[in-house]
Amino acid sequence: MPDLPEAARVSREVFLKTLVPRARRSAWVTSRMAESMEDANARAGEIVYAAGTPSEHIYFVVEGQVEMARPDTPPWSVTGPGLIGLDVALARPRSRTAIARTDARILRMEASVWFDALEDSFDLTSAVVSNMADAVLALRRRPPPMGGFDPPAGAARPAVVRSIVDRILFLREVSLFAHASTQALTSLAESADVVTLDAGALLFGGTEPADRLYVVTSGEIEATDAAAAVTGRFRAGSVVAGPVALVATGAGFAAKAALPSTLLAIDLDDYFDVMEEHFSVVRSAMLFMATEIDGLLERPAAVVGVDGP
Repeated sequence: MPDLPEAARVSREVFLKTLVPRARRSAWVTSRMAESMEDANARAGEIVYAAGTPSEHIYFVVEGQVEMARPDTPPWSVTGPGLIGLDVALARPRSRTAIARTDARILRMEASVWFDALEDSFDLTSAVVSNMADAVLALRRRPPPMGGFDPPAGAARPAVVRSIVDRILFLREVSLFAHASTQALTSLAESADVVTLDAGALLFGGTEPADRLYVVTSGEIEATDAAAAVTGRFRAGSVVAGPVALVATGAGFAAKAALPSTLLAIDLDDYFDVMEEHFSVVRSAMLFMATEIDGLLERPAAVVGVDGP
Protein backbone atom coordinates (compact mmCIF):
# COMPACT_ATOMS: atom_id res chain seq x y z
CA MET A 1 0.00 0.00 0.00
CA PRO A 2 1.48 3.41 -0.98
CA ASP A 3 2.24 5.92 1.74
CA LEU A 4 -0.87 7.75 2.91
CA PRO A 5 -0.77 11.55 2.45
CA GLU A 6 -0.49 13.33 5.80
CA ALA A 7 -3.78 15.22 5.39
CA ALA A 8 -5.70 11.99 4.66
CA ARG A 9 -4.10 10.21 7.61
CA VAL A 10 -4.99 13.03 10.02
CA SER A 11 -8.55 13.17 8.66
CA ARG A 12 -8.99 9.45 9.24
CA GLU A 13 -7.55 9.63 12.75
CA VAL A 14 -9.93 12.47 13.64
CA PHE A 15 -12.84 10.42 12.30
CA LEU A 16 -11.86 7.38 14.37
CA LYS A 17 -11.55 9.50 17.51
CA THR A 18 -15.00 10.97 16.79
CA LEU A 19 -16.47 7.52 16.34
CA VAL A 20 -14.94 6.16 19.56
CA PRO A 21 -14.52 9.25 21.78
CA ARG A 22 -13.96 7.18 24.94
CA ALA A 23 -10.66 5.87 23.53
CA ARG A 24 -8.53 8.74 24.80
CA ARG A 25 -5.18 6.94 25.01
CA SER A 26 -5.16 5.16 21.67
CA ALA A 27 -3.49 7.67 19.34
CA TRP A 28 -0.84 5.14 18.38
CA VAL A 29 -3.35 2.48 17.40
CA THR A 30 -5.73 4.86 15.59
CA SER A 31 -2.73 6.05 13.56
CA ARG A 32 -2.01 2.44 12.60
CA MET A 33 -5.67 1.85 11.74
CA ALA A 34 -5.79 4.98 9.60
CA GLU A 35 -2.85 3.70 7.57
CA SER A 36 -4.67 0.42 6.89
CA MET A 37 -7.96 1.96 5.72
CA GLU A 38 -8.96 2.31 2.10
CA ASP A 39 -11.59 4.37 0.34
CA ALA A 40 -14.86 2.65 -0.57
CA ASN A 41 -16.91 5.71 -1.52
CA ALA A 42 -20.25 5.17 -3.23
CA ARG A 43 -22.65 7.29 -5.26
CA ALA A 44 -26.35 7.32 -4.37
CA GLY A 45 -27.88 4.03 -5.50
CA GLU A 46 -24.60 2.12 -5.72
CA ILE A 47 -24.14 -1.20 -3.92
CA VAL A 48 -21.41 -1.10 -1.27
CA TYR A 49 -21.52 -4.89 -0.82
CA ALA A 50 -24.01 -7.65 -1.59
CA ALA A 51 -25.80 -10.04 0.72
CA GLY A 52 -24.17 -13.46 0.88
CA THR A 53 -20.63 -12.21 0.28
CA PRO A 54 -17.89 -12.91 2.88
CA SER A 55 -17.60 -10.48 5.79
CA GLU A 56 -13.96 -9.59 5.36
CA HIS A 57 -14.06 -5.85 6.06
CA ILE A 58 -15.38 -3.35 8.59
CA TYR A 59 -17.03 -0.38 6.84
CA PHE A 60 -16.96 3.15 8.26
CA VAL A 61 -19.56 5.63 6.99
CA VAL A 62 -17.89 9.01 7.33
CA GLU A 63 -20.64 11.01 5.62
CA GLY A 64 -23.94 10.10 4.00
CA GLN A 65 -26.39 7.25 4.52
CA VAL A 66 -26.16 3.56 3.70
CA GLU A 67 -29.29 1.38 3.70
CA MET A 68 -29.13 -2.25 4.75
CA ALA A 69 -31.67 -4.07 2.58
CA ARG A 70 -33.02 -7.62 2.31
CA PRO A 71 -36.08 -8.85 0.38
CA ASP A 72 -39.31 -9.18 2.36
CA THR A 73 -37.93 -7.46 5.49
CA PRO A 74 -37.90 -3.79 6.47
CA PRO A 75 -34.61 -1.99 5.75
CA TRP A 76 -32.55 -0.11 8.28
CA SER A 77 -29.80 2.39 7.70
CA VAL A 78 -26.47 3.64 9.00
CA THR A 79 -25.86 7.38 8.88
CA GLY A 80 -22.38 8.84 9.17
CA PRO A 81 -20.46 8.94 11.35
CA GLY A 82 -21.19 5.26 11.75
CA LEU A 83 -19.78 1.77 11.54
CA ILE A 84 -20.98 -1.37 9.76
CA GLY A 85 -19.53 -4.44 11.41
CA LEU A 86 -22.36 -6.59 12.69
CA ASP A 87 -21.81 -9.49 10.30
CA VAL A 88 -18.09 -9.48 11.12
CA ALA A 89 -18.84 -9.66 14.85
CA LEU A 90 -21.24 -12.54 14.25
CA ALA A 91 -18.73 -14.34 11.99
CA ARG A 92 -21.24 -14.84 9.18
CA PRO A 93 -21.60 -13.82 5.51
CA ARG A 94 -23.28 -10.51 4.78
CA SER A 95 -26.94 -10.83 5.78
CA ARG A 96 -28.10 -7.74 3.88
CA THR A 97 -27.09 -5.75 0.82
CA ALA A 98 -25.60 -2.34 1.66
CA ILE A 99 -26.81 0.38 -0.73
CA ALA A 100 -25.77 4.04 -0.63
CA ARG A 101 -28.95 6.10 -0.31
CA THR A 102 -26.99 9.33 -0.67
CA ASP A 103 -23.53 10.01 -2.00
CA ALA A 104 -21.50 8.47 0.80
CA ARG A 105 -17.93 8.85 1.91
CA ILE A 106 -16.94 5.39 3.15
CA LEU A 107 -13.74 3.84 4.44
CA ARG A 108 -13.11 0.16 4.96
CA MET A 109 -10.60 -1.91 6.90
CA GLU A 110 -9.80 -5.61 6.90
CA ALA A 111 -11.57 -7.28 9.82
CA SER A 112 -8.33 -8.91 10.94
CA VAL A 113 -6.69 -5.48 11.30
CA TRP A 114 -9.65 -4.27 13.39
CA PHE A 115 -9.46 -7.21 15.78
CA ASP A 116 -5.67 -6.90 16.02
CA ALA A 117 -6.10 -3.26 17.03
CA LEU A 118 -8.64 -4.22 19.69
CA GLU A 119 -6.36 -6.91 21.06
CA ASP A 120 -3.40 -4.51 21.18
CA SER A 121 -5.21 -1.59 22.84
CA PHE A 122 -7.50 -2.24 25.79
CA ASP A 123 -8.34 1.47 25.86
CA LEU A 124 -9.85 1.08 22.38
CA THR A 125 -11.45 -2.24 23.32
CA SER A 126 -13.23 -0.89 26.40
CA ALA A 127 -14.47 2.09 24.36
CA VAL A 128 -15.85 -0.17 21.62
CA VAL A 129 -17.50 -2.48 24.17
CA SER A 130 -19.12 0.55 25.81
CA ASN A 131 -20.28 1.85 22.41
CA MET A 132 -21.90 -1.49 21.63
CA ALA A 133 -23.59 -1.58 25.03
CA ASP A 134 -24.87 1.96 24.41
CA ALA A 135 -26.29 0.80 21.06
CA VAL A 136 -28.09 -2.14 22.68
CA LEU A 137 -29.47 0.11 25.39
CA ALA A 138 -30.71 2.72 22.90
CA LEU A 139 -32.48 0.04 20.87
CA ARG A 140 -33.99 -1.55 23.99
CA ARG A 141 -35.30 1.83 25.10
CA ARG A 142 -37.39 2.28 21.97
CA PRO A 143 -41.13 1.77 22.57
CA PRO A 144 -42.33 -1.80 21.95
CA PRO A 145 -42.55 -3.59 19.59
CA MET A 146 -39.37 -1.99 18.20
CA GLY A 147 -37.70 -1.94 21.61
CA GLY A 148 -38.29 -3.48 24.99
CA PHE A 149 -37.21 -6.90 26.22
CA ASP A 150 -38.16 -10.34 24.99
CA PRO A 151 -40.25 -12.60 27.25
CA PRO A 152 -38.16 -14.15 30.03
CA ALA A 153 -35.92 -17.02 29.06
CA GLY A 154 -33.81 -19.34 31.13
CA ALA A 155 -34.13 -22.50 33.14
CA ALA A 156 -37.01 -22.85 35.56
CA ARG A 157 -34.89 -24.99 37.88
CA PRO A 158 -32.08 -23.36 39.86
CA ALA A 159 -28.44 -23.73 38.84
CA VAL A 160 -25.97 -25.23 41.28
CA VAL A 161 -23.14 -22.75 42.01
CA ARG A 162 -21.73 -24.00 45.32
CA SER A 163 -18.20 -24.71 44.11
CA ILE A 164 -15.83 -22.90 41.75
CA VAL A 165 -16.24 -25.73 39.25
CA ASP A 166 -20.04 -25.33 39.47
CA ARG A 167 -19.67 -21.62 38.75
CA ILE A 168 -17.35 -22.17 35.79
CA LEU A 169 -19.77 -24.66 34.24
CA PHE A 170 -22.68 -22.30 34.88
CA LEU A 171 -20.95 -19.23 33.41
CA ARG A 172 -20.06 -21.25 30.32
CA GLU A 173 -23.81 -21.48 29.59
CA VAL A 174 -24.37 -17.71 29.96
CA SER A 175 -24.26 -15.89 26.61
CA LEU A 176 -22.04 -13.04 27.84
CA PHE A 177 -19.31 -15.51 28.88
CA ALA A 178 -20.00 -18.45 26.55
CA HIS A 179 -16.88 -17.99 24.38
CA ALA A 180 -14.46 -16.97 27.14
CA SER A 181 -11.51 -19.25 27.86
CA THR A 182 -11.54 -21.63 30.80
CA GLN A 183 -8.81 -19.58 32.47
CA ALA A 184 -10.89 -16.42 32.15
CA LEU A 185 -14.00 -18.17 33.46
CA THR A 186 -12.01 -19.46 36.41
CA SER A 187 -10.95 -15.91 37.32
CA LEU A 188 -14.53 -14.66 37.02
CA ALA A 189 -15.91 -17.57 39.05
CA GLU A 190 -13.38 -16.96 41.82
CA SER A 191 -14.28 -13.26 42.02
CA ALA A 192 -18.06 -13.80 42.05
CA ASP A 193 -20.24 -13.47 45.13
CA VAL A 194 -23.58 -15.18 45.74
CA VAL A 195 -26.47 -12.77 46.37
CA THR A 196 -29.76 -14.02 47.83
CA LEU A 197 -32.98 -11.97 47.63
CA ASP A 198 -36.48 -12.42 48.98
CA ALA A 199 -39.37 -11.67 46.64
CA GLY A 200 -39.76 -7.91 46.29
CA ALA A 201 -36.24 -7.10 47.52
CA LEU A 202 -34.31 -4.42 45.61
CA LEU A 203 -31.20 -5.58 43.74
CA PHE A 204 -30.09 -2.13 42.59
CA GLY A 205 -31.72 1.27 42.26
CA GLY A 206 -32.11 3.62 39.34
CA THR A 207 -30.24 6.65 40.65
CA GLU A 208 -26.71 5.58 39.70
CA PRO A 209 -25.03 3.02 37.43
CA ALA A 210 -24.75 -0.50 38.76
CA ASP A 211 -21.15 -1.38 39.58
CA ARG A 212 -21.64 -5.13 39.24
CA LEU A 213 -22.80 -7.68 36.71
CA TYR A 214 -25.60 -9.86 38.06
CA VAL A 215 -26.29 -13.31 36.62
CA VAL A 216 -29.47 -15.04 37.77
CA THR A 217 -28.97 -18.58 39.08
CA SER A 218 -32.52 -19.11 40.38
CA GLY A 219 -35.78 -17.23 40.64
CA GLU A 220 -36.67 -14.20 38.54
CA ILE A 221 -35.45 -10.59 38.51
CA GLU A 222 -37.46 -7.68 37.14
CA ALA A 223 -35.48 -4.73 35.71
CA THR A 224 -37.27 -1.49 34.83
CA ASP A 225 -36.22 1.72 33.13
CA ALA A 226 -38.89 4.09 34.41
CA ALA A 227 -37.96 6.91 32.03
CA ALA A 228 -38.43 4.71 28.95
CA ALA A 229 -41.27 2.60 30.43
CA VAL A 230 -39.33 -0.57 29.57
CA THR A 231 -39.37 -3.66 31.79
CA GLY A 232 -37.66 -7.01 31.39
CA ARG A 233 -37.72 -10.21 33.42
CA PHE A 234 -34.65 -12.40 33.77
CA ARG A 235 -34.36 -16.02 34.87
CA ALA A 236 -31.55 -18.49 35.49
CA GLY A 237 -28.70 -18.12 33.00
CA SER A 238 -29.51 -14.50 32.13
CA VAL A 239 -27.52 -11.34 32.82
CA VAL A 240 -29.87 -8.88 34.54
CA ALA A 241 -30.88 -6.21 31.98
CA GLY A 242 -28.38 -7.56 29.46
CA PRO A 243 -25.47 -5.17 28.87
CA VAL A 244 -26.99 -2.28 30.84
CA ALA A 245 -24.40 -2.65 33.63
CA LEU A 246 -21.61 -2.05 31.10
CA VAL A 247 -22.64 1.55 30.38
CA ALA A 248 -22.96 4.60 32.58
CA THR A 249 -26.19 5.51 30.77
CA GLY A 250 -27.77 2.45 32.38
CA ALA A 251 -28.28 4.51 35.54
CA GLY A 252 -32.02 4.73 34.88
CA PHE A 253 -32.59 1.02 35.48
CA ALA A 254 -33.73 -0.45 38.79
CA ALA A 255 -33.99 -4.17 39.50
CA LYS A 256 -35.86 -6.20 42.12
CA ALA A 257 -36.64 -9.84 42.78
CA ALA A 258 -39.99 -10.86 41.30
CA LEU A 259 -39.54 -14.24 43.04
CA PRO A 260 -37.14 -15.47 45.72
CA SER A 261 -33.87 -15.40 43.79
CA THR A 262 -30.15 -16.05 43.91
CA LEU A 263 -27.53 -14.49 41.67
CA LEU A 264 -23.82 -14.44 41.01
CA ALA A 265 -22.47 -10.91 41.32
CA ILE A 266 -19.23 -9.91 39.57
CA ASP A 267 -17.69 -6.49 40.21
CA LEU A 268 -17.30 -4.57 36.95
CA ASP A 269 -13.71 -3.74 37.88
CA ASP A 270 -12.98 -7.46 38.17
CA TYR A 271 -14.78 -8.17 34.89
CA PHE A 272 -12.80 -5.56 32.96
CA ASP A 273 -9.55 -6.68 34.59
CA VAL A 274 -10.18 -10.22 33.32
CA MET A 275 -11.22 -8.82 29.92
CA GLU A 276 -7.93 -6.93 29.67
CA GLU A 277 -5.97 -10.13 30.38
CA HIS A 278 -8.04 -12.45 28.17
CA PHE A 279 -9.15 -11.30 24.71
CA SER A 280 -11.57 -14.24 24.58
CA VAL A 281 -13.73 -12.28 27.05
CA VAL A 282 -13.80 -9.37 24.60
CA ARG A 283 -14.85 -11.58 21.69
CA SER A 284 -17.51 -13.24 23.85
CA ALA A 285 -18.94 -9.89 25.00
CA MET A 286 -18.96 -8.53 21.46
CA LEU A 287 -20.73 -11.62 20.15
CA PHE A 288 -23.30 -11.38 22.97
CA MET A 289 -24.05 -7.72 22.20
CA ALA A 290 -23.93 -8.15 18.42
CA THR A 291 -26.53 -10.91 18.75
CA GLU A 292 -28.77 -8.58 20.76
CA ILE A 293 -28.31 -5.75 18.26
CA ASP A 294 -29.05 -8.09 15.37
CA GLY A 295 -32.29 -9.27 16.95
CA LEU A 296 -33.41 -5.73 17.72
CA LEU A 297 -32.62 -4.49 14.21
CA GLU A 298 -34.71 -7.30 12.76
CA ARG A 299 -37.72 -5.68 14.42
CA PRO A 300 -39.51 -2.86 12.48
CA ALA A 301 -37.27 -0.56 10.43
CA ALA A 302 -34.55 1.27 12.31
CA VAL A 303 -32.14 4.11 11.64
CA VAL A 304 -28.88 3.88 13.55
CA GLY A 305 -25.43 5.43 13.67
CA VAL A 306 -23.48 2.39 14.82
CA ASP A 307 -24.58 -1.21 14.36
CA GLY A 308 -21.74 -3.01 16.11
CA PRO A 309 -18.00 -3.45 16.50
